Formats: sequence, C-alpha cells, structure tokens
Amino acid sequence: MTAVTPDAIRIHCARSQPLKISPRQFELNAAAFELPNGAQSGLFRIVAEDGWAVEPVGHLCWRLTAFEIDIDRPLSISLQRILPAGRSEEWLFLVPVQLDLTSAFDPVEHTFPEPNRAAVLGDILPERRLFALTYIQPPGLLANALFNGLYSGIVFLRRDGPTRGGLCSGMARWAVARGLGAEPQPESREHALERIVVYHGRQLCDRAFARGVRWLLRGSPRASYRVLRRELLQHGTTDRAFDIGVPKPWRRDVVSALVTQGHTVVPYRIRQDSGDRAFVEVYDPNRPPATLETPETIEFDLRRDRYSYRHMVSMDQTNVGIIAARQSGYARQGTAIMAGLASLGMKVGKWMAEIRKSVS
Repeated sequence: MTAVTPDAIRIHCARSQPLKISPRQFELNAAAFELPNGAQSGLFRIVAEDGWAVEPVGHLCWRLTAFEIDIDRPLSISLQRILPAGRSEEWLFLVPVQLDLTSAFDPVEHTFPEPNRAAVLGDILPERRLFALTYIQPPGLLANALFNGLYSGIVFLRRDGPTRGGLCSGMARWAVARGLGAEPQPESREHALERIVVYHGRQLCDRAFARGVRWLLRGSPRASYRVLRRELLQHGTTDRAFDIGVPKPWRRDVVSALVTQGHTVVPYRIRQDSGDRAFVEVYDPNRPPATLETPETIEFDLRRDRYSYRHMVSMDQTNVGIIAARQSGYARQGTAIMAGLASLGMKVGKWMAEIRKSVS
C-alpha cells in the first residue's frame, strides 16, 4: 500500500512476467481535493466508482482498495461534505489509468532479420513443391486453377516488373509461429524463406478466410485493439497478427483491394494513457526491428474508431479497417476450395473475354 496519492494507476506487464497493478491500494486525504477556505470542517465521506472499496483510516483520510479497474477511464473519486437540510458539496479527484503491456513475443529473436524486399531477398516465384506443402490439394483442375490464379497472384517477390509483390503475411505469420514455439529454429536462411512462403500462401486457406471474414465485416480498428488488449491482460501473449489497410466491406473495390492492398504486422506491446488514445508497437516485415532506433507504432483513436500507421493509413481515412485473425487459420495445411473456385472463375472470365474479342 502507498500512503502517497498516486499520480496514476499503472497496469504493467513485461515480457514473460506476471501482470502488475500499482498501486492496488492507497490512502487519500481531503487535502488532495484542494478544498477552498472554510470547507475543511464538517462531516465528509468518500465515494469511489464500482470496483473500489473505501474505508476510513483517520481524520479526513481514507484507504481505497481495487477489486476491479475500468481501464478505459480514470478512477473517479468524489469527496462529499454533508451540509444541513440534506444539502451537500462535492469535489472530484481523478486518477488516470495507464496500461503498458508487452507480449511474450520477441520482435528480434522471433523474426526474420532481413526486410521484405526483393533487392535483399532476391526474386521469389511460385513453386509447385511449396504449393503442395501449403494446402490440402484439391482435385487437379481446381489445383491448377489455384496455382496459376490467386496463388501466383500473391506468392511472389520480384525486383522488376509492374508489380513487385511481397511476403509480409508469410513473414508475420512465421514470426508468430516462432513466438508460440510452433516453428523450430530454421536450419538455414533458405529454409526460413521456404517456410515463410508456405505461411504466406496459407492466407488463401478456407480456415484463414473464415477467421478473418468477421473482422473484415466488422471493420473496426477499436475492436481489433481491444481483443489484443484483453489477451495481453489475461494471458500475457497473443497469437494474432494485424492486417492493416484492409478495405471496409462497403467499398466498391473491396475484392481487388483485398488482393492488392493491405499489409501484415505483428503487435507485441500496447500503451494506453486514456480511454481515447492508444499505441501498439509492431514488428513490420518491411522494417526489421534490429535496424530501427524506435519501434514501429500504430496509433489508435479509440473514440472515433480510427488509426494511423506510417504513410499507409492516416487518421483521416474512414474506409480501412484491421483484421486481427488468430494464428489457427495458418498453422497447418488446409483446404483452399473458395480460392480455387475464385481462381477458376477468373480463368473462365478470361476465356469468355477472349472469345468475345475474337468474335467482334
């Protein structure tokens, strides 16, 4: 217990350490309310919000003990002076609640040390061998359509060409798996890149789609932040990655934007000083932590349900959300029937367009 009125209630969790709340108990006297002259005498009582027990411990001094803390607003304490005829005077004292929670995920130890750039990694193109490790293989026609369609449309990294591609989702999901102990230390750089390619392709799995679609439909950055916060408070870790810059479902270009836009990062630390604003430090595959002086950080406006991240998303944008899907959709081989059918539909559409062009 502290006998000094705290300037904040701090909820802190360091990497792989138990959650700490400081202080859980403290004493508060009437002087903290800066009462005006002439108001220091009389009958007083303290009223705190739900979740706090109050007991008197001396003249105009009370002990407050936390049983439950509202982390989205400051602790509000009311000092009431009882006057004759049922009247009263009231003064408020607010104690901010601050969060600083760090996941067990290590942004240096568990991540690939090189950036997601072809100039560094070299050209990476679709391979049938890695394709076979990514999915439970569908029938031949569907498998061929998937490989030549959506799979080849996302699994590549090139130094030249109209589109350069990227492996951010695979690098992020591989890093999450490493943090969970589900992915062993790679035998070599080449082996790590192969595993990253496999994880990258698994974003097309039916299971991954099912995990992400509710977040896509919800489209709420605030909800993504709060589920991360809840897991760090309860477990000290999370198995989620953040897909940022993803289109909200009412956009006309939602389908094409899902394929061509968006970027995947791994959240590992949150800081919140008020119910309106929070900051989440992330591992960004484009910018390995070991090369940075300060961590990459997403800023959340919790009141307006918006966020900003580097040059990719600004607080002025209202048409992008965050997908905070769990790792289970990527952890093992799965079916990709929906992606296969979509790829087949794309192929049929091209055939029809060519037929119409040849006839006209």
